Amino acid sequence: MTRWNAGPRGLCFASTAGLGVAVGALAAACGAAVGALVAQRRTLGELRCRVEQLEGQLLEGQALEGQRLEGQGLERVRLEKSGWEGQRAEGQRAEGQRREGHQQEGLRLEGQRQEGLRLDVEHLEVRRLEVERVEGQRLQGDAAQPRRRDNLAQQQLLHWELLSKAVDDPHLAEALDAFEAPPSPTRRAPYLFANSLYTNQLFAYRVGNIDRQELFGFLHGLLQNPIVREYWHATRHQRGAMADGSGNLGGFDRPDGSDGSDEAALGRVVDDLLQQLEDAEGEEWWVVGEPGVE
Repeated sequence: MTRWNAGPRGLCFASTAGLGVAVGALAAACGAAVGALVAQRRTLGELRCRVEQLEGQLLEGQALEGQRLEGQGLERVRLEKSGWEGQRAEGQRAEGQRREGHQQEGLRLEGQRQEGLRLDVEHLEVRRLEVERVEGQRLQGDAAQPRRRDNLAQQQLLHWELLSKAVDDPHLAEALDAFEAPPSPTRRAPYLFANSLYTNQLFAYRVGNIDRQELFGFLHGLLQNPIVREYWHATRHQRGAMADGSGNLGGFDRPDGSDGSDEAALGRVVDDLLQQLEDAEGEEWWVVGEPGVE
Protein backbone atom coordinates (compact mmCIF):
# COMPACT_ATOMS: atom_id res chain seq x y z
CA MET A 1 0.00 0.00 0.00
CA THR A 2 1.41 3.45 -0.93
CA ARG A 3 1.63 5.82 1.68
CA TRP A 4 1.05 9.45 1.08
CA ASN A 5 2.95 12.03 3.12
CA ALA A 6 1.38 15.37 3.98
CA GLY A 7 4.41 17.48 3.07
CA PRO A 8 5.54 18.20 -0.42
CA ARG A 9 8.63 16.04 -0.10
CA GLY A 10 6.73 13.33 1.47
CA LEU A 11 4.21 13.44 -1.34
CA CYS A 12 6.93 13.47 -3.87
CA PHE A 13 8.71 10.55 -2.30
CA ALA A 14 5.64 8.63 -2.10
CA SER A 15 4.81 9.40 -5.70
CA THR A 16 8.25 8.40 -6.92
CA ALA A 17 8.21 5.14 -5.11
CA GLY A 18 4.82 4.31 -6.46
CA LEU A 19 5.88 5.23 -9.93
CA GLY A 20 8.88 2.93 -9.73
CA VAL A 21 6.66 0.13 -8.66
CA ALA A 22 4.22 0.92 -11.42
CA VAL A 23 6.97 1.13 -13.96
CA GLY A 24 8.41 -2.12 -12.75
CA ALA A 25 5.06 -3.69 -12.96
CA LEU A 26 4.55 -2.19 -16.37
CA ALA A 27 7.95 -3.35 -17.46
CA ALA A 28 7.22 -6.78 -16.13
CA ALA A 29 3.90 -6.77 -17.92
CA CYS A 30 5.58 -5.54 -21.09
CA GLY A 31 8.27 -8.18 -20.75
CA ALA A 32 5.64 -10.79 -20.23
CA ALA A 33 3.72 -9.45 -23.18
CA VAL A 34 6.83 -9.38 -25.30
CA GLY A 35 7.71 -12.87 -24.18
CA ALA A 36 4.22 -14.00 -24.98
CA LEU A 37 4.44 -12.22 -28.32
CA VAL A 38 7.77 -13.82 -29.07
CA ALA A 39 6.37 -17.16 -28.07
CA GLN A 40 3.38 -16.55 -30.28
CA ARG A 41 5.63 -15.49 -33.14
CA ARG A 42 7.70 -18.62 -32.64
CA THR A 43 4.56 -20.66 -32.53
CA LEU A 44 3.28 -18.93 -35.69
CA GLY A 45 6.62 -19.61 -37.36
CA GLU A 46 6.45 -23.21 -36.36
CA LEU A 47 2.84 -23.37 -37.53
CA ARG A 48 3.83 -21.69 -40.77
CA CYS A 49 6.62 -24.25 -41.27
CA ARG A 50 4.24 -27.02 -40.45
CA VAL A 51 1.70 -25.63 -42.87
CA GLU A 52 4.36 -25.34 -45.53
CA GLN A 53 5.44 -28.90 -44.83
CA LEU A 54 1.85 -30.03 -45.04
CA GLU A 55 1.35 -28.06 -48.21
CA GLY A 56 4.51 -29.63 -49.63
CA GLN A 57 3.33 -33.07 -48.61
CA LEU A 58 -0.08 -32.30 -50.08
CA LEU A 59 1.44 -31.11 -53.32
CA GLU A 60 3.73 -34.14 -53.39
CA GLY A 61 0.76 -36.41 -52.70
CA GLN A 62 -1.23 -34.70 -55.41
CA ALA A 63 1.69 -35.07 -57.77
CA LEU A 64 2.01 -38.76 -56.88
CA GLU A 65 -1.73 -39.26 -57.22
CA GLY A 66 -1.61 -37.50 -60.56
CA GLN A 67 1.25 -39.72 -61.65
CA ARG A 68 -0.63 -42.77 -60.41
CA LEU A 69 -3.79 -41.75 -62.20
CA GLU A 70 -1.78 -40.90 -65.29
CA GLY A 71 -0.07 -44.27 -65.06
CA GLN A 72 -3.43 -46.00 -64.70
CA GLY A 73 -4.76 -44.05 -67.64
CA LEU A 74 -1.75 -44.97 -69.73
CA GLU A 75 -2.05 -48.61 -68.64
CA ARG A 76 -5.74 -48.59 -69.50
CA VAL A 77 -4.97 -47.03 -72.84
CA ARG A 78 -2.20 -49.58 -73.35
CA LEU A 79 -4.52 -52.43 -72.43
CA GLU A 80 -7.27 -51.08 -74.63
CA LYS A 81 -4.80 -50.62 -77.44
CA SER A 82 -3.44 -54.10 -76.80
CA GLY A 83 -7.01 -55.43 -76.81
CA TRP A 84 -7.75 -53.65 -80.03
CA GLU A 85 -4.57 -54.91 -81.58
CA GLY A 86 -5.36 -58.42 -80.28
CA GLN A 87 -8.83 -58.25 -81.75
CA ARG A 88 -7.43 -56.92 -84.99
CA ALA A 89 -4.80 -59.68 -85.03
CA GLU A 90 -7.49 -62.29 -84.24
CA GLY A 91 -9.66 -60.87 -86.98
CA GLN A 92 -6.76 -60.96 -89.41
CA ARG A 93 -5.96 -64.54 -88.35
CA ALA A 94 -9.60 -65.59 -88.77
CA GLU A 95 -9.72 -63.85 -92.14
CA GLY A 96 -6.51 -65.60 -93.14
CA GLN A 97 -7.95 -68.97 -92.10
CA ARG A 98 -11.17 -68.23 -93.99
CA ARG A 99 -9.25 -67.30 -97.12
CA GLU A 100 -7.01 -70.33 -96.74
CA GLY A 101 -10.10 -72.53 -96.31
CA HIS A 102 -11.64 -71.02 -99.43
CA GLN A 103 -8.41 -71.59 -101.33
CA GLN A 104 -8.20 -75.21 -100.16
CA GLU A 105 -11.85 -75.79 -101.03
CA GLY A 106 -11.27 -74.21 -104.42
CA LEU A 107 -8.23 -76.42 -104.97
CA ARG A 108 -10.23 -79.49 -103.90
CA LEU A 109 -13.09 -78.66 -106.24
CA GLU A 110 -10.64 -77.92 -109.04
CA GLY A 111 -8.93 -81.25 -108.40
CA GLN A 112 -12.29 -83.03 -108.54
CA ARG A 113 -13.17 -81.22 -111.75
CA GLN A 114 -9.83 -82.11 -113.32
CA GLU A 115 -10.19 -85.73 -112.17
CA GLY A 116 -13.69 -85.83 -113.68
CA LEU A 117 -12.35 -84.39 -116.93
CA ARG A 118 -9.53 -86.95 -116.93
CA LEU A 119 -12.00 -89.81 -116.43
CA ASP A 120 -14.24 -88.39 -119.16
CA VAL A 121 -11.27 -88.18 -121.52
CA GLU A 122 -10.25 -91.75 -120.68
CA HIS A 123 -13.82 -92.94 -121.16
CA LEU A 124 -14.07 -91.16 -124.50
CA GLU A 125 -10.70 -92.58 -125.53
CA VAL A 126 -11.87 -96.11 -124.66
CA ARG A 127 -15.06 -95.56 -126.61
CA ARG A 128 -13.10 -94.16 -129.54
CA LEU A 129 -10.82 -97.19 -129.57
CA GLU A 130 -13.82 -99.50 -129.30
CA VAL A 131 -15.56 -97.73 -132.18
CA GLU A 132 -12.39 -97.92 -134.26
CA ARG A 133 -12.05 -101.62 -133.43
CA VAL A 134 -15.67 -102.38 -134.33
CA GLU A 135 -15.43 -100.26 -137.46
CA GLY A 136 -12.22 -102.04 -138.40
CA GLN A 137 -13.88 -105.40 -137.91
CA ARG A 138 -16.89 -104.25 -139.93
CA LEU A 139 -14.70 -103.01 -142.75
CA GLN A 140 -12.68 -106.21 -142.61
CA GLY A 141 -15.87 -108.25 -142.63
CA ASP A 142 -17.30 -106.17 -145.48
CA ALA A 143 -14.10 -106.71 -147.43
CA ALA A 144 -14.16 -110.46 -146.73
CA GLN A 145 -17.90 -110.87 -147.38
CA PRO A 146 -17.72 -110.94 -151.22
CA ARG A 147 -14.84 -113.39 -151.11
CA ARG A 148 -16.72 -115.65 -148.67
CA ARG A 149 -19.84 -115.53 -150.80
CA ASP A 150 -17.78 -116.50 -153.83
CA ASN A 151 -16.31 -119.41 -151.88
CA LEU A 152 -19.79 -120.51 -150.76
CA ALA A 153 -21.05 -120.27 -154.34
CA GLN A 154 -18.14 -122.38 -155.58
CA GLN A 155 -18.72 -124.92 -152.84
CA GLN A 156 -22.46 -125.07 -153.57
CA LEU A 157 -21.78 -125.53 -157.28
CA LEU A 158 -19.31 -128.33 -156.56
CA HIS A 159 -21.78 -129.95 -154.15
CA TRP A 160 -24.52 -129.83 -156.78
CA GLU A 161 -22.22 -131.35 -159.41
CA LEU A 162 -21.28 -134.19 -157.06
CA LEU A 163 -24.92 -134.87 -156.21
CA SER A 164 -25.84 -134.79 -159.88
CA LYS A 165 -23.22 -137.40 -160.65
CA ALA A 166 -24.42 -139.53 -157.74
CA VAL A 167 -28.04 -139.29 -158.94
CA ASP A 168 -27.04 -140.20 -162.51
CA ASP A 169 -24.73 -143.08 -161.49
CA PRO A 170 -25.99 -145.41 -158.71
CA HIS A 171 -22.49 -146.82 -158.27
CA LEU A 172 -21.22 -143.33 -157.30
CA ALA A 173 -24.22 -142.82 -155.04
CA GLU A 174 -23.04 -145.75 -152.92
CA ALA A 175 -20.09 -143.58 -151.81
CA LEU A 176 -22.57 -141.15 -150.24
CA ASP A 177 -24.43 -143.90 -148.42
CA ALA A 178 -23.84 -142.79 -144.79
CA PHE A 179 -27.38 -143.28 -143.53
CA GLU A 180 -28.27 -145.12 -140.33
CA ALA A 181 -30.06 -147.79 -142.40
CA PRO A 182 -28.92 -148.25 -146.01
CA PRO A 183 -31.76 -147.05 -148.29
CA SER A 184 -33.06 -149.05 -151.17
CA PRO A 185 -31.91 -148.05 -154.67
CA THR A 186 -35.31 -146.49 -155.27
CA ARG A 187 -34.95 -144.33 -152.13
CA ARG A 188 -31.29 -143.33 -152.53
CA ALA A 189 -31.87 -140.89 -155.39
CA PRO A 190 -34.83 -139.11 -153.67
CA TYR A 191 -32.71 -138.84 -150.50
CA LEU A 192 -29.91 -137.20 -152.48
CA PHE A 193 -32.37 -134.82 -154.12
CA ALA A 194 -33.88 -133.93 -150.74
CA ASN A 195 -30.38 -133.16 -149.55
CA SER A 196 -29.81 -130.88 -152.55
CA LEU A 197 -33.08 -128.99 -151.80
CA TYR A 198 -32.08 -128.50 -148.16
CA THR A 199 -28.49 -127.41 -148.90
CA ASN A 200 -29.71 -125.03 -151.62
CA GLN A 201 -31.93 -123.17 -149.13
CA LEU A 202 -29.17 -123.25 -146.55
CA PHE A 203 -26.81 -121.64 -149.07
CA ALA A 204 -29.41 -118.97 -149.91
CA TYR A 205 -29.68 -118.15 -146.21
CA ARG A 206 -25.91 -118.07 -145.76
CA VAL A 207 -25.36 -115.55 -148.54
CA GLY A 208 -28.28 -113.40 -147.37
CA ASN A 209 -30.69 -114.04 -150.24
CA ILE A 210 -33.38 -115.09 -147.76
CA ASP A 211 -33.88 -114.39 -144.09
CA ARG A 212 -34.57 -116.84 -141.28
CA GLN A 213 -38.35 -116.44 -141.54
CA GLU A 214 -38.28 -117.31 -145.23
CA LEU A 215 -35.96 -120.28 -144.64
CA PHE A 216 -38.22 -121.56 -141.87
CA GLY A 217 -41.27 -121.26 -144.13
CA PHE A 218 -39.58 -123.25 -146.90
CA LEU A 219 -38.49 -126.00 -144.49
CA HIS A 220 -41.96 -125.98 -142.91
CA GLY A 221 -43.46 -126.88 -146.29
CA LEU A 222 -40.64 -129.24 -147.31
CA LEU A 223 -41.20 -131.42 -144.24
CA GLN A 224 -44.74 -132.17 -145.38
CA ASN A 225 -43.19 -134.58 -147.88
CA PRO A 226 -42.87 -138.09 -146.37
CA ILE A 227 -39.69 -138.85 -148.35
CA VAL A 228 -38.05 -135.72 -146.94
CA ARG A 229 -39.10 -136.80 -143.44
CA GLU A 230 -37.58 -140.25 -144.04
CA TYR A 231 -34.39 -138.63 -145.30
CA TRP A 232 -34.24 -136.34 -142.26
CA HIS A 233 -34.65 -139.21 -139.81
CA ALA A 234 -32.06 -141.27 -141.69
CA THR A 235 -29.41 -138.52 -141.38
CA ARG A 236 -29.99 -137.67 -137.68
CA HIS A 237 -26.67 -139.22 -136.55
CA GLN A 238 -24.77 -137.13 -139.15
CA ARG A 239 -26.20 -133.87 -137.76
CA GLY A 240 -25.43 -134.98 -134.21
CA ALA A 241 -21.76 -135.26 -135.17
CA MET A 242 -21.60 -131.61 -136.31
CA ALA A 243 -19.56 -129.40 -133.96
CA ASP A 244 -21.42 -126.55 -132.32
CA GLY A 245 -19.71 -125.06 -129.27
CA SER A 246 -22.27 -122.30 -128.89
CA GLY A 247 -25.01 -124.39 -127.26
CA ASN A 248 -27.69 -122.24 -128.92
CA LEU A 249 -28.71 -121.14 -132.38
CA GLY A 250 -25.16 -119.96 -133.01
CA GLY A 251 -24.56 -118.71 -136.52
CA PHE A 252 -28.11 -119.56 -137.58
CA ASP A 253 -29.08 -116.10 -136.36
CA ARG A 254 -26.54 -114.55 -138.72
CA PRO A 255 -26.94 -114.93 -142.49
CA ASP A 256 -23.17 -114.79 -143.03
CA GLY A 257 -22.69 -117.92 -140.90
CA SER A 258 -19.35 -116.52 -139.75
CA ASP A 259 -18.99 -118.89 -136.79
CA GLY A 260 -19.40 -122.05 -138.89
CA SER A 261 -22.14 -123.44 -136.67
CA ASP A 262 -25.21 -122.38 -138.69
CA GLU A 263 -25.85 -125.79 -140.23
CA ALA A 264 -25.71 -127.58 -136.87
CA ALA A 265 -28.01 -125.00 -135.28
CA LEU A 266 -30.42 -125.12 -138.22
CA GLY A 267 -30.42 -128.92 -137.99
CA ARG A 268 -31.64 -128.75 -134.39
CA VAL A 269 -34.35 -126.25 -135.36
CA VAL A 270 -35.58 -128.57 -138.13
CA ASP A 271 -35.48 -131.52 -135.71
CA ASP A 272 -37.71 -129.61 -133.32
CA LEU A 273 -40.04 -128.50 -136.11
CA LEU A 274 -40.38 -132.06 -137.41
CA GLN A 275 -41.17 -133.29 -133.89
CA GLN A 276 -43.89 -130.64 -133.52
CA LEU A 277 -45.39 -131.58 -136.90
CA GLU A 278 -45.46 -135.27 -136.00
CA ASP A 279 -47.04 -134.51 -132.61
CA ALA A 280 -49.71 -132.36 -134.27
CA GLU A 281 -50.91 -134.88 -136.91
CA GLY A 282 -54.37 -133.94 -138.10
CA GLU A 283 -53.97 -130.23 -137.33
CA GLU A 284 -53.26 -127.51 -139.86
CA TRP A 285 -49.52 -127.98 -140.52
CA TRP A 286 -48.95 -124.33 -141.45
CA VAL A 287 -49.76 -123.14 -137.91
CA VAL A 288 -47.43 -125.60 -136.17
CA GLY A 289 -44.07 -124.54 -134.84
CA GLU A 290 -42.29 -121.25 -134.26
CA PRO A 291 -39.40 -120.06 -136.42
CA GLY A 292 -35.99 -120.24 -134.84
CA VAL A 293 -37.09 -121.95 -131.59
CA GLU A 294 -35.14 -124.96 -130.40
